[in-house]
Amino acid sequence: MNRTTIASSLKRLSVVALPATPGGSSTENASLVKAATGGPVALYAEFTALPEHADAVEALIAGLARDVRQEPGNLIFEPHRRVSNPAAFFVYEVYRNADAFQAHITAPYGAVFNAALGDLIEGTGSELTWLTPVSAEAVIPAV
Repeated sequence: MNRTTIASSLKRLSVVALPATPGGSSTENASLVKAATGGPVALYAEFTALPEHADAVEALIAGLARDVRQEPGNLIFEPHRRVSNPAAFFVYEVYRNADAFQAHITAPYGAVFNAALGDLIEGTGSELTWLTPVSAEAVIPAV
C-alpha cells in the first residue's frame, strides 16, 4: 500500500477519539476502545528492539502483519522501521470499529507474538497512542 492509498483511506475514515495511553495494558486499552462508540479505531504502536535482535523482531512483525491483515475488521496494519534508528519500530493500525479492535487484541497469534517479542525489545512492551483525525474544515482562530 503506498502513501496515496493510505492517505485516501484516511480521508474516508472518521476515527474514534481515544486518549493516549503510553504503556497501557491490553486490558486498559481494550476498556478505552469499549468505551468508544461508532466508527473506526486508529492507533500507532512503538517499540524498540534490542540492537542484536532487530532483524528477528522485523521477521516477527512481518509474520504478525500477514495474520492481522486477514482479520475481517482490519483496515490498515503497516509496520515500519525508523530510518534514524533501525531498531525502533512504528506500526500504524486502523480497525473498522471497537469490536474489530477487540477481536484483534484477543486473537491467539497476538499473544504468541507478544510472548516472543518480550525478550527481544527494550522496556515492557509497545507504547500505544490513540488517534483521531484532524478535520480539513477546522477553522484556525485569529490571535
